[in-house]
Amino acid sequence: MKRIVMLAFSLSVILMPFKSLIAGEAEVAELKAKNSCPSCNLAGDTLAGLNLSGANLTYANLANANLSGASLINATLTGANFSSTDLRNTNLNGAICGETICPKNMFGGARVNANTTYPDGSKPN
Repeated sequence: MKRIVMLAFSLSVILMPFKSLIAGEAEVAELKAKNSCPSCNLAGDTLAGLNLSGANLTYANLANANLSGASLINATLTGANFSSTDLRNTNLNGAICGETICPKNMFGGARVNANTTYPDGSKPN
């Protein structure tokens, strides 16, 4: 009996990362299909080059995600977590970035325009 319990525990520990990987893939698929995934956990996912114009990513966790070259034109990103997110060449023109978790200087590699709203509510100069 003790061996069965140990085997079950070992399998659950080994398979746990795969469960989160499958959940992450499901949320990426939802985002691609609906262009909306509020409160999704997309941490560490590769979203490079995707057209997410007008997407609703309110309160999404995008920490360590790769969004390089993605289009987030007019996207709603309020409350999203961009900690260590790759935003190089990401188009954020008109995106609403209020209350996002990221340093303002992180937007340096992204394209923004006068309609973009930074986390602190300010607009680009």
